[in-house]
Amino acid sequence: MFNVSRLYFQQITLFLAGKMTFEGRQKRPAYDPFNALLNYLYGMLYTSVHLALLKNGIDPFLGVLHVDRYGAAPTLVFDAIEPYRPWADRVAVQLAEGGQLDESAFEPDAEEHGLWLSRSGKNLVIDAMLIFLEESSAYGGKQVKRKVHIDLDAQKLATLLREYS
Repeated sequence: MFNVSRLYFQQITLFLAGKMTFEGRQKRPAYDPFNALLNYLYGMLYTSVHLALLKNGIDPFLGVLHVDRYGAAPTLVFDAIEPYRPWADRVAVQLAEGGQLDESAFEPDAEEHGLWLSRSGKNLVIDAMLIFLEESSAYGGKQVKRKVHIDLDAQKLATLLREYS
């Protein structure tokens, strides 16, 4: 079976060779620096998407693709974050390529034997992601800050849901 996600992350692995350790996508715990970086950036996006859904009156527990028991997890957030994951990937690759994150940016997690961002690493990553989200890019024929894209998409989804209710 062809797995696009696996191929995508294999290409990132090749690109990062010699820049930062990345042995393919893992979730939690991360066992290499790049996965720790991705986990943190995805977490930042997750929060932004969750808030955008709530601001627009959408129940984040309604799942479409990541269907789960209602109330067990905000599964709609898992669905709605997908278009923005490449943003986190881009920031992660830029940080890795720029060599901005050294060994001090990561620390081992004794409980799970994984790797996490240290306080200094988090500060660098947060700054990089916030700068990225403040930049404008095309949206509906206009230039709009990326952070606003998430809210506008949530507004569109809310409108669509109201039309079908």
